[in-house]
Amino acid sequence: MLFFRLYSSKGIFYLYVFVLDKPAIITNPPKSTSSSIVPIDVNVDEAVKQMKDLMKQIDQLKESTTPRYFFILPAKDYDLKMIDDHHQNLFNLHFKLYFLCECSNDPTGLHIVASSDGYSIRRLKEFLTRFGQYLQITLNLVNVLVSPDELIISQQIGISNSLNNIKQKINFAKKFLNKPEIRLVSENSSLTQNNVSRSPLIKDIDLEELPNYLERHDSTQFLGNLYRIIAHDGNIRWIYQQHYEIISDKTSNDFIKTIKTIGAEFNQENKELILNKLKLTSANVKLISGILTKGFIVSKMVFNNCSIHEGDFEKLVDIIFNRSSIYSLEVHQLDILNYFGYSKYIYGHQLKISFFNNLFNITSTDYNQSANVLLIEKIFSQNKIHRILEISAADFLEYEQQLQQSLDTNTMITELIVNHANNIEILNSIFQIKINKLERLKLNSSLGLPTVANHFCELLKSNQTLIELNLIDSTVLSNADFLENLFQILKQHKSIKQLHLHISSIENSDKKENLLINYLQNNRSLSHLRLSESKISSRLIRQFVDSIEKHHSLIHLEFYRCQFKENDVQQLETLENQGKLFYLLISQELCQVNKKSKYGENTFCFFLTSRHRLLSTFFGCFYQKKFVLKESNLKTSE
Repeated sequence: MLFFRLYSSKGIFYLYVFVLDKPAIITNPPKSTSSSIVPIDVNVDEAVKQMKDLMKQIDQLKESTTPRYFFILPAKDYDLKMIDDHHQNLFNLHFKLYFLCECSNDPTGLHIVASSDGYSIRRLKEFLTRFGQYLQITLNLVNVLVSPDELIISQQIGISNSLNNIKQKINFAKKFLNKPEIRLVSENSSLTQNNVSRSPLIKDIDLEELPNYLERHDSTQFLGNLYRIIAHDGNIRWIYQQHYEIISDKTSNDFIKTIKTIGAEFNQENKELILNKLKLTSANVKLISGILTKGFIVSKMVFNNCSIHEGDFEKLVDIIFNRSSIYSLEVHQLDILNYFGYSKYIYGHQLKISFFNNLFNITSTDYNQSANVLLIEKIFSQNKIHRILEISAADFLEYEQQLQQSLDTNTMITELIVNHANNIEILNSIFQIKINKLERLKLNSSLGLPTVANHFCELLKSNQTLIELNLIDSTVLSNADFLENLFQILKQHKSIKQLHLHISSIENSDKKENLLINYLQNNRSLSHLRLSESKISSRLIRQFVDSIEKHHSLIHLEFYRCQFKENDVQQLETLENQGKLFYLLISQELCQVNKKSKYGENTFCFFLTSRHRLLSTFFGCFYQKKFVLKESNLKTSE
């Protein structure tokens, strides 16, 4: 039986947990410190005051592109003694970052985003230089927020852990941040070492840099599954979708009545605003814009057979992209009018745009049409907050120059995800962007043709801006000659620091294995590696271990349908448990399920071993799952 006791003395709060075999009445706190929790000294009033000051400053950021409130915890159950070990390099410890849901203006009303398993922090020393003192404020608040009630809520959404363990991790993180060598790297922060009560000036802390230090597995689930919305006071909030009603203004019914006066429809259940067969005037656009920026929660907006002046369309798109809660925009036939009210061009098919945090995705059913490109150009030009763009190259075939011009005009886009770019001109448009600084590039099934793959290598030689390169193409990456050419270029490349490669069909001591080993021995840029349908030799494992321990760059390993020796697997697991390897996935068996299987027709599944650390929870718990893939949707079953 668990008993909790909150005890205060001189403004300092102590939380005790007692584990008793029989019911009992606790009348006084224990005189010794032998309770289940080692008390953490937290001045609640001071922690809340610090956070309030911080929130006031952050609310002044009108174009925030990233959740603002976050904290760190150790990824593993480290022994607290490790911090005082003089032989331990503290910057090699593995920490994860977690976000707070901003559904309240009161710091004590914020919620820990427990449904997220956190984001591993890379380049920890550099990260602490920018955010070290900032983290002291947020971690103090988290220590206040974590309570028995919060723990119960966490358990309901899948977290199984003890309050004791949570407090231990907070205690570890606080002690870590207060170590002299850690505080030293944070000296450039606006907080001084002698005045931790002072809130940092936001102008001195570039929150927009945060994503650069986080290890991401899936861009669509990036940033804690929080949604960027505009509250009724005009300030930005990052919240769960389920908390929309909490943050939404009580005058929503009045907004709905106002919307209906111009002939628009609003689906309250789906929070979908539909503009159907409307001639939108400047007054209409002003009315819609005003509502969207005053806390009226709209998730999706649809243009269906409407007309609008070009200038008004640009103004409305600006609001939709940058100052609203909308994360989905659909266009079904839109007539763009010139200054005199005549048609300039008509977009006649279907355009879908989805926004999620830093990412926006554009898909069209109208291939190779000039109206398609013109409309997209208008949309690109209004983007002020989304840095990741995902497109299908097929939408721009024969309009590659226009694509380049569109990217040139928007300096916000620093990361591109391009699907099916087996076209030399498309690659040219990507690598020849003049104004924009392209830092990250992900090519999905885009280098299958030998001529395109060779051209890509030549373009890569002259590139000086890419920091991260992600290649997903089993065809070209199974070709040893292409790998040899790519590795030679990457060895000489000066800017690429993060490399994601998805290589298949490696055999023991074959050319691909030798190339990979040689690259690992002589280069420190490779951070992510996925191998599939390969025989993983002990020799290759030894090189992985050596690279991870010496260079600290290789942090993410995935193996699909690969053959291992058990001892080799254990070596990798040890590195993961030590926090040296941030992510390890090992899938050793793939089976075809009969059409009449219990999982339904036309399904296949792969069984992941207990080594698959997919569902690492908030506080480091792991679960073994069986995954079933049906119609491209991944489902779990116990």
